[in-house]
Amino acid sequence: MLAIFPISTLALWFFLPASVVSLALFPLLLAAEGGGLAAGIVMLLLSIPIGMALVVTFVWFVPWYLICLKLMFGHHAAADQKRLAVRQRLDQLIPEHQPGYEVRT
Repeated sequence: MLAIFPISTLALWFFLPASVVSLALFPLLLAAEGGGLAAGIVMLLLSIPIGMALVVTFVWFVPWYLICLKLMFGHHAAADQKRLAVRQRLDQLIPEHQPGYEVRT
């Protein structure tokens, strides 16, 4: 039940940018409606990179959604594996997390 907050937070971070892109393209769509073939080609060329960006972000969000859903049903293995993977990556990127590291001033 506690995973409802992460799911809603992830949804917010995915759907807000998607809605902003949609709102930004809506006037272009209205302008292109009477523009014929050239306007259609422009809309197609604009929609390809935007669609690819949404697909990439969706692919990044899906594993987090699945982890949240598993947590809602009491399965903690996926969250523990993700936590370990994040910890290992942080240890690689930030040296003060490594044992034996001393901060010099």
